[in-house]
Amino acid sequence: MREIDSTLSKKLIKEALSTSISLKNNYAIATSYRLLGLWYSSFDQKEKAHQCHQASLIAAKKSNHLYLMAGAYFNLGNVKYWAGEYENCIDYFLKAQEIFDNPKIFEDKTLTTKILDKKKSDLYYNMSAVFNTIKNLPKADEYIDKALAIANKYQNKTVIAFYTQLKADNYFENGNLEKALRTRLKYLPELEKGDIARTYLQGYYHSISQEYFKLNKIDSSKIFAQKSLQTANEIKIKDGIANSKWQLGRIAMKEKRYAQAENYFNECKDYYLQTKDPTERRNYFEVMHQLMYETQRYKEAYQFYDKYSALNDTIFISEQTQQFSEREARYQSEKKDKNIQKKKKKQLKQKIFIYSLA
Repeated sequence: MREIDSTLSKKLIKEALSTSISLKNNYAIATSYRLLGLWYSSFDQKEKAHQCHQASLIAAKKSNHLYLMAGAYFNLGNVKYWAGEYENCIDYFLKAQEIFDNPKIFEDKTLTTKILDKKKSDLYYNMSAVFNTIKNLPKADEYIDKALAIANKYQNKTVIAFYTQLKADNYFENGNLEKALRTRLKYLPELEKGDIARTYLQGYYHSISQEYFKLNKIDSSKIFAQKSLQTANEIKIKDGIANSKWQLGRIAMKEKRYAQAENYFNECKDYYLQTKDPTERRNYFEVMHQLMYETQRYKEAYQFYDKYSALNDTIFISEQTQQFSEREARYQSEKKDKNIQKKKKKQLKQKIFIYSLA
């Protein structure tokens, strides 16, 4: 059903785009390309999504529509984030932010402060996520706090709870495990009753289970691992199902229920052997090595350790390269941030000078 609906929606968007082009209506062209880009993004077709958002930006510039331009930069930033191109992602996000902060954006009379605040908070949330990814945690905190300030302004409890989960991620990355867990648990009830995609909720259950596990609170870890698996099964997401079973297998090992652990690991084996994520495969080989060792199957334990070790070396080299790229991205983002602040100060001085002449 989803494929039929999505094919129809794509057809309708393309028809709207064709009509907009024939009428030479740049506003409509920008909007149609934006919608088509979002369609491609939803099916993980990054290159086509990027092309559409670029075309949307060009049409928005031709119509001199600041809000559409900012939206195109925002969507381009999202595509670059999903592609792991963090420096380009930050660059696009900063361009969107600069336009959102421009008072001329309200030349679009249909735009209200509330609508703009909503888009700003979405941008700040995504900027926090990318800074968290490249381990620039002060900037990650700065932007999630900006997003939360807007959410608090409108007293939207579900959005506050949603944004606070990313705040918890920042606590976790800063090594403040207990604070991360307390924060997640405090706002979880609001998310459970709110209108939020259940894929997010499943991820939060999984994170809570892992954090309890790290704190050696196995009973609580099991409760949330079971919630994670139940939710993943209900919404039929393969990675969520596999990750939940992997976690339940680890918990069973802690409880010395080795047969149960092996059942969980066997049920998620196909996913981990086929995944393109080497970290996931490594983690699977690691727990299988531990299980084989604990059950005195030393030959199999050695075989799994060999696979684990080989992947671990590959990942280490990859992480070293990524860390260099992330440091460079962090440097470039800080440099761009300083340049924007200098530009704002220069503009302020120019205004003061003009006022003094007047």
